[in-house]
Amino acid sequence: MLITAICPIAYLVMFVLQPEHMGVLLTDPLGQMLLAAAVIMELVGMARVAMLLKQEG
Repeated sequence: MLITAICPIAYLVMFVLQPEHMGVLLTDPLGQMLLAAAVIMELVGMARVAMLLKQEG
């Protein structure tokens, strides 16, 4: 599940390097919807990968 940590780590790095650009995701309503969609898709992807790995083992 290490690969699922890439997206949040990339967000944090970009937030540190360019907070004015990444801060829009937290303040703008469209940015908040996009951030929520990204989190949901990340969770669905993690669940799907876990299901696939469980079937193989």
